Amino acid sequence: MQQPIPEDSFLRSIIDNTPAAYLVIDKDFNVRFANEFIVKIAGISYDEIIGKKCYLVKGNDAICKHCIVKKAFETGEKQYRLNKEIDRAGNERFNDNFGVPLLKEDGSFDYVVEILTDRTE
Repeated sequence: MQQPIPEDSFLRSIIDNTPAAYLVIDKDFNVRFANEFIVKIAGISYDEIIGKKCYLVKGNDAICKHCIVKKAFETGEKQYRLNKEIDRAGNERFNDNFGVPLLKEDGSFDYVVEILTDRTE
């Protein structure tokens, strides 16, 4: 027997309570969705993240040198990179960085989900 699809609030609870940052980014590199974990990592409020360029959220002035979101938009394929970054507080951090195109039924896509998991410790 097939399970019913969970409600949006249920899915949001899962995403907000997972120890990973989720950002949905459009083709102009604007953040369209973010979960609570990115607020902790970025050190800025949720309102300062939504609608902003993803690279500004990370404290950069331009698209990151090895941007997996850009690469995912260019290739239409899932991307992965282990990143070493300096956070807004000046601390060195290591994270797994995934870029996953959100494919429609016809194979096209307008968004990439960026997922960050902290590996610093």
